[in-house]
Amino acid sequence: MARQALLRAAGLFVFGLLVNLVLFREAGGLRWPGVLQRIAVCSLGVSGLLLLEAPALEAATAALLLVGYWLIMTRVSVPGYGAGVLTPEGNLAGWLDRKILGGHIFAPWGDQEGLLSTLPALATSLLGVGAGRIILRHGRGGRTVAILGAAGLLLAALGGIGGRTFPLNKHIWTSSYALLTGGLTLGGLACSILLIDERPARWALPLEAMGRRALMLYAVSGLIYGIQEFVAVRLPDGSAGNIKLWITATVFDPWLSSKTASLAYALAFTALCAAFAVVYDARHKRDYS
Repeated sequence: MARQALLRAAGLFVFGLLVNLVLFREAGGLRWPGVLQRIAVCSLGVSGLLLLEAPALEAATAALLLVGYWLIMTRVSVPGYGAGVLTPEGNLAGWLDRKILGGHIFAPWGDQEGLLSTLPALATSLLGVGAGRIILRHGRGGRTVAILGAAGLLLAALGGIGGRTFPLNKHIWTSSYALLTGGLTLGGLACSILLIDERPARWALPLEAMGRRALMLYAVSGLIYGIQEFVAVRLPDGSAGNIKLWITATVFDPWLSSKTASLAYALAFTALCAAFAVVYDARHKRDYS
């Protein structure tokens, strides 16, 4: 298991660098962090804990990571800014990214998949491990639905309350964000088990396909989305833009408000990705990635 975990993490990390080589080459050179790199690190950390077969340690580690990250981000002073500053330039996570990674980051302030913010992301991964343990122990019946639903509500509530002192922020993956999104996801998993698991439905095929092909679909959708953002084209009004903005302006803007048009584009893109996942999954039933 350790060997498999190492190979998987290494493969994901290298593939993430290749994605960055195509899409995110910044002025300082190749961007080092990324979503796939973070998944690699978190999966390796989770695998290490799984080898110990100590569920209590997993829960304690997740809690320690979330509390510790909150204390570090709000108590440790950043040179030139002080302690507890959560602006892009003044937060500790962004400062460390700039100091350690130099120009190999997503933005001048730091990286949204940077070094320090990987700690609460690991806690998010451990919430998934906990959900898996609950399903293995209690099956997919009503007891599991009740436990996951109650845990999801509790974590989401804690995240909402914690957001008053450590605001919800995806870019630096605040502890409140990890709790809220983790709780909502556990609630969604409980609903999926309740609605789909015992009674498979055709409307759920896209969800199942996207779940089975998550990494492949992430890479494909990221590449297509990146091409749309980085290829420059002239917009209908004559201004400079990209393919994404051109599609939005041409297809959705004529009959929707700007915010609704942006939402419509996002929904259409997600639907296209879901359709791709369904077709691919149907043709590769025995080759789950």
